[in-house]
Amino acid sequence: MSGFFQESLVAEWTANLIKLAIAQSVNAKTFELTGEVSCRACGYVLGQLAQLCRHGDSYFLNLRDFYNRVEEKPFDTPEEYAKSTLTGETHCGSKECRVKLGNILYLRDYPQFSPIYPLKCKAVQIKYIDNTNGKEKTIMKKKWSTVPFDIPLLVDDSCSNDADDDNDIFYDACDSLPGDL
Repeated sequence: MSGFFQESLVAEWTANLIKLAIAQSVNAKTFELTGEVSCRACGYVLGQLAQLCRHGDSYFLNLRDFYNRVEEKPFDTPEEYAKSTLTGETHCGSKECRVKLGNILYLRDYPQFSPIYPLKCKAVQIKYIDNTNGKEKTIMKKKWSTVPFDIPLLVDDSCSNDADDDNDIFYDACDSLPGDL
């Protein structure tokens, strides 16, 4: 009798764990990314949380304005890898800070998105609005895998590149002026 009771208890416990895991997975995937990503050292805003994407283990802001918010320090010789090339470092764009935020990476499998600037999780802080209670929360983690929500992949629709957006206020290499034609 106790064997049947134990099996019944284990089966009920397993079913509850599966339900909990499914609920957490659904909540994590439906979480609206409202907030901002900033330098952990000085608080300088780097971009909006909704523009945070990932490619493999690289997490970056997929926003042209982000490139105007960081300082690039290229390496003398790039480091070649199987699917990417590491060409330099990125530092905080605040003149008072200049802490290292990450690297400059060219992706061979997605040249249309290159270069990307992967951010070190321990170099940034994330402020977001918790959709369960409406309060602002700050996340300061050491690893991206411990962030409490899913970050969309580079190829997801929710993580599209805004390279064709001509409404931004910054002039960069992607823009053309009327006199350029």
